[in-house]
Amino acid sequence: MMKAIAAACAAVAVSAAAACSQAGAQYPAAVRQNFMAGCTQTGAPEAICACSLRNIEKEFSFQQFTEWENAMKVGAPHDMTARVQTISLSCATNPAL
Repeated sequence: MMKAIAAACAAVAVSAAAACSQAGAQYPAAVRQNFMAGCTQTGAPEAICACSLRNIEKEFSFQQFTEWENAMKVGAPHDMTARVQTISLSCATNPAL
């Protein structure tokens, strides 16, 4: 399920106009809203989706996130995928992270 959450969230998360940011910065509001909508549409509780987003933002810049999302759209492997899955699993165990 967490793999599906990560893929679904990525597929709807990023708009075509990617801005650069450092890890730790919040992504643009529209991206955050799309991430949450896509994630909760997979059946994940809002708390897990919010936790996942928070931790993804802490670890990856918006540019890195955009590159990952673009790879997911075309089914290409990306180094970030395993880490995002780990983040999602951690949040499923403890959404307060």
